Amino acid sequence: MARKPADRYAVEVKQDYRREVWTAMLGQYSREEIFDLNIAFLSGPEGSEISVLLDMGADPKKLHAIDEVAANVATTTKKNNVKVNTYGCSLSKAAQRIIKKGIRIDAVNLDFCGNVSTKLLSEVEGFLPAMNDSAHICVTYLKGREARETSTLVRAVGGRKRALELVVSGYDDDGDVNCRTVELVGEGEYQNHRSPMAWHAWWYSNMSLDKFVDKLNAMVRSIFPVSHWDRLTKEDKKRAEEFAANRIDPVLRSYGCLPSKVEPDELDLEGVPRHMRFECLRKIRST
Repeated sequence: MARKPADRYAVEVKQDYRREVWTAMLGQYSREEIFDLNIAFLSGPEGSEISVLLDMGADPKKLHAIDEVAANVATTTKKNNVKVNTYGCSLSKAAQRIIKKGIRIDAVNLDFCGNVSTKLLSEVEGFLPAMNDSAHICVTYLKGREARETSTLVRAVGGRKRALELVVSGYDDDGDVNCRTVELVGEGEYQNHRSPMAWHAWWYSNMSLDKFVDKLNAMVRSIFPVSHWDRLTKEDKKRAEEFAANRIDPVLRSYGCLPSKVEPDELDLEGVPRHMRFECLRKIRST
């Protein structure tokens, strides 16, 4: 049966939304790097995220489709003519299955059909244990009227976006929030038929910002041993600079991205040759 024009328009709008979301989260990575990432998403009956992710370079073997309706994920492989990992269960149960496989998710789009609710917040929180120490997460929801108890909670914490961000930020052993470093990397709205939808994408790390700065400073010190630099020959210095470039990028990449909160004066670059300081900061800022 042919789709109506309105349906075709709705499908195109939805695909545009998916491309925007995944570009916000993975746009900084090369196709080779995306191929190495474990990526999860809520499947739905079509599994339409798959084509977007494959176009970006994702490895089908590292795609994880999740849906509470088992029949939806069962047809995902057939409709997209590609085999991916499927989980016909809730997000929290899928997280446990993923963990048992020894896998950690690097990026996920939780495209919910409903509005913000205590169940939605619990499902987001229940999936976080399956995420990598440094990862991207997007939550999409219906901008409808929440139930009274949820509405009160959402207003109390500062709105839907803030409520979701608090969940992503996590809690420490004392129950205090913000035990993770979190940074917004993208957000938007779109119309799904007559339903107004909104999405927010965050990058987060289980490493605190202070610990990351300490790690980065330790890396700089190991690359530029002050006491040895003056003794190096011209060729040795060139090799050292190449070594620095090869070391800086992987460490920053392993952290996911560098939060904009880190300022150059927080980095211990004393002793680094003057002509290399700009290169260090350039690499840091471009990550």
